[in-house]
Parts: sequence; C-alpha cells; structure tokens
Amino acid sequence: GLDRKATKKEMKKMLDDTGLKPKRNDLSSKLSGGMQRKLSVAIAFVGGSKTVILDEPSAGVDPSGRRSIWDLLLKYKEG
Repeated sequence: GLDRKATKKEMKKMLDDTGLKPKRNDLSSKLSGGMQRKLSVAIAFVGGSKTVILDEPSAGVDPSGRRSIWDLLLKYKEG
C-alpha cells in the first residue's frame, strides 16, 4: 500500500534498524539463522502494521542477536 518512494524510505529504515544493511543484496537463504529471524521481524513491521503476532521470534538465536531482535520489537511497540 506504499508508493515507490515511501517503500524505499521504509526499506532503508528497516535495514538500518535491523543491522542488515551490509546484507542488503544477499538472498535470504544465504543469511544466518539469526539474520533470517531479524528479517522476518522486520517484514512483519513493514507497511505500518498495527498488530503483529510473533511466535518465539528469538528462538535459536545467539544472545546478541536475541537482544537485537528484542530492541527492534521495543522500538516499534506502541502503547
């Protein structure tokens, strides 16, 4: 539901927020498990989602990756 300019702006913001900017042009299948989890969480928030349901978003992720995912969740949490 976003125009091209808004899509690019949101994509850049998500890449910065998740720390996935260096992997911007990589296939998701080539990312580590933790990076794939971050990508999944970021995709859930794209487009200004009002409600997001996640089932164990940090399961199987190393402690630093887990912290990063939870920081992202807290950043996009409203109310």
